[in-house]
Amino acid sequence: MNRITCILGHYGSGKTEFALNLAFRAKDEGKDVVLCDLDIANPYFRSREYQKLLEEKGIKLYSNSFGYDISEDLPAVSASIKVPLQNKKYTGILDVGGDDLGSRVLNQYRSYLKAEDTDLYCVINGNRPETDSLEGVIKLIKSIEEEIKLPITGLVSNTHMANWTTIEDLLKGVDLCKNVTEQTGIPLIYTMAIDDFVEELSQAIKEKNIQGTVFPVKLFARPHWLNL
Repeated sequence: MNRITCILGHYGSGKTEFALNLAFRAKDEGKDVVLCDLDIANPYFRSREYQKLLEEKGIKLYSNSFGYDISEDLPAVSASIKVPLQNKKYTGILDVGGDDLGSRVLNQYRSYLKAEDTDLYCVINGNRPETDSLEGVIKLIKSIEEEIKLPITGLVSNTHMANWTTIEDLLKGVDLCKNVTEQTGIPLIYTMAIDDFVEELSQAIKEKNIQGTVFPVKLFARPHWLNL
């Protein structure tokens, strides 16, 4: 992974789930990781909700300007987010808000996002109505790129149906992202999957001769009622 990874996509696509898992992987690889929660557009499923877990793993979390739970829904971003952008000893993961509206916050940090050490990944859930087609995904990508004046450098396939996800859902997402790659040239970097699907999915991707790797994930960012 690059020194800075910005994670974008549609609302509810799984950006935060990917951000958390990417942060834990980077920490396991010995990197000094900082996770920046830049989502000031959507009050649900944000990285800041997992501050205790992140800090227990030795991962710094920067989010709002106040640091109090009572103010966590205010649209304010801490100036400390510049720390991993300016200091190259850190690996920075930026969990950005959804769509072009949520991605707008990156405009104030654009000067720090140099092409040589920054990736911008778009997380795609092909079971979301707005991104269940080639046209929908390309429309989303173009709207984000037009807003932040930076190119998406990679795709992350995360097509699922929560607890009811099947291997067919995952393969549907892979095929969708393959079509997006053919149209845009943006490569598929990762396909997210829980452990139960990793082996079968890896074999299927190999047989389809599709680029990218399977990214095993643990589920953190999901509502408690899914476990009932």
